[in-house]
Amino acid sequence: MRLIAAIGLVSVTAGLGVIALLDAPHELFALVGAIAAVALAASSFWKISIHAGVTAGSVGALVVVFGAWALLLSPLVALVGWARVVRHHHTITQVIVRAIVGALVAWGAMTVLV
Repeated sequence: MRLIAAIGLVSVTAGLGVIALLDAPHELFALVGAIAAVALAASSFWKISIHAGVTAGSVGALVVVFGAWALLLSPLVALVGWARVVRHHHTITQVIVRAIVGALVAWGAMTVLV
C-alpha cells in the first residue's frame, strides 16, 4: 500500500510540474492539490477508489466552471465506479464514498477559487 501511495505522489508531483511548465491557471494547481491531499489522507486508513474520486471531482469542478450542463458528464462517474467494482478493486461503498468526497472537495475548492 505504501508503494502505491508513493507512486501516486510521484505522479501528482510530475503532473503539477507539467502544468506549471504549461503555465496553467492557479485554480488547477489548487484543485489537483486538494484532490491529492484528500486521496492520500483517506488512503492511509481505507482503500477508497481514487479513480472514482478524481472522475467525480472533475465533474464537480466542471459544474462550477461551465454550469449545470457539465452534469451531463455524470454517467462517466458511474461508469468508472462500475468498472472498479466489477474488476474487484473496490467495494460499492468505497466507490460511492470516494465519488461523493471527490465531488465535494473539487466543488468546494473551485467555488472558493473561481
